Amino acid sequence: MSCFDLLSLKGFRKGLPGLAVVALMSGLPAAPAQAEGQVAISGEVNIIAEGDGETVAIGGDVKVSGRANDELVAIGGQVSVDVQSEGETVLVGGQIKIDGAFADELVAIGGVIDYHGANTEELVLIGGEVTVHEQAVSGGPAHIFGGEVILDGRFASESEFGGGTVEASGQFADNIKISAREVFVSGEFYGDLEIEGETIHIKEGAVIIGHLTMRSPDEPKIDETVELQPGSWTYEYIEEFDPMIGNMALSDIVGILTGALSVLLIFLSLTALAAFIVVIGSGRISRQASAAFRQAPGKSFLIGLATVLITGVVGAFFLVILIGPLLPLFVGIVGFFIAAYTLASMMFRKVGAELSLGSRVGFTAVGTIFLLALQLVPILGSLVVFVLSVIGMGAFVMALFNAAPQSQDPDMLGSMAQTSDEGWDDGHPREDYVHDRFEDDDNNEEGPGRS
Repeated sequence: MSCFDLLSLKGFRKGLPGLAVVALMSGLPAAPAQAEGQVAISGEVNIIAEGDGETVAIGGDVKVSGRANDELVAIGGQVSVDVQSEGETVLVGGQIKIDGAFADELVAIGGVIDYHGANTEELVLIGGEVTVHEQAVSGGPAHIFGGEVILDGRFASESEFGGGTVEASGQFADNIKISAREVFVSGEFYGDLEIEGETIHIKEGAVIIGHLTMRSPDEPKIDETVELQPGSWTYEYIEEFDPMIGNMALSDIVGILTGALSVLLIFLSLTALAAFIVVIGSGRISRQASAAFRQAPGKSFLIGLATVLITGVVGAFFLVILIGPLLPLFVGIVGFFIAAYTLASMMFRKVGAELSLGSRVGFTAVGTIFLLALQLVPILGSLVVFVLSVIGMGAFVMALFNAAPQSQDPDMLGSMAQTSDEGWDDGHPREDYVHDRFEDDDNNEEGPGRS
């Protein structure tokens, strides 16, 4: 199980975010939990869980006791739990003390974690200091990681431990994996034991029935009183220790997170640059592009589609350098912002109008929210946003090369036509004008049209 597999736990994925939001919105006083559940938020929270329903406790000092038949979430500076829990349990705090019995997944994340309980399903403990005390029993698979991990309890299933320092002095009935900078082993191991660390110490009192595998840059230090049968253990030299978290090396996890952060920063940078060009950098571009978007959507779509194809080809050609994937992405973001700005301009009947910087920013924000909300519609929403963004690309290209049509607001044209018609005597002003003009030509020999 890797660190990313923790997100698949139903309690951690569903219970914590959803229940925490409910808790922050409700602010109910602390009281015994009823069948519909209990949410309590206070500086000091003391809940006695009784019956069914979700139990949520958030505060500086949180204490939960009783019987919880459904999800249990406790978040605080200090968290103390002593419950009989039938549902998923998630605990987050600076200092966490856990007693009781847990029949479903238990996840605890904190600074200092003291585990005294018993669990039958998955156990996940992550903290600065994690101690599994002697009376603790883990019947399900355990995944425990921390700066300092002390394992004095009993573990019945396959488990994995890791961190800065791991001291394993308890009883372990199944296969165990340990990956830590310093590993001290003095417990009883009845399954296979696999250890990887910078330094490995097999101390007095250690009993290893299964096969022992050790990997380290330095030879492990095995106490002379420990009896290891020939062929029952192996040592593999490694040049450098790379801590393992689940099935992934720490360096790989850091690399993935660094890559994801880099992609996010690049995306945000492109978004900021596109927003600057469309909204802030040039009022002319946004004005002409919005006019092209409204007055020539078909032409804009074709030009945008051609832009997609061209930037895609260029991106594939320069795939080995950074500009390859960034160029089509940047053009797409620009098209999205043009579409957002134009839609908001149409809502306020300001297409093609000269707007202040604040108005342009506001229109783009409103349009962006509208398009993001539109994407929530399954399939059709994303398709509509794609088409609008392609039209926005084409409109931007037209504005960039001054090929966009001049803005012609229908309301403005109507008012201009009404103003130009004032003063005519009947409903056919142009015919009267032509008629009067020819009469003047007949009465004036030197007038226009006479040679």
